[in-house]
Amino acid sequence: MLPVGRLFMTVVYGHLILEQARLTGLNRGVLDQIFALLIRDFAGPLTELHGKPGTTDQQRKQALACLRTPAHDTAQTYDLWQGIEAIAGTYAMHP
Repeated sequence: MLPVGRLFMTVVYGHLILEQARLTGLNRGVLDQIFALLIRDFAGPLTELHGKPGTTDQQRKQALACLRTPAHDTAQTYDLWQGIEAIAGTYAMHP
């Protein structure tokens, strides 16, 4: 897939996640962790676009302007993983 297509796909997924989070009351810590991952995923296609030979100078500037460092909260990450570990192995798939 082309880098620009992957960027648009990530934006759309992010929007859908926000809509669903509002409807379900998703925990803010979980939402923050999802978006930290999306921000890291967004950087890949931006970097790829920046390095393509056919990319214009304006596109390179815009790609760099979109790069962000995701917020990181060590305590929040720890709490999330504690919750995941607490339910690990409790669900089973049914054929």
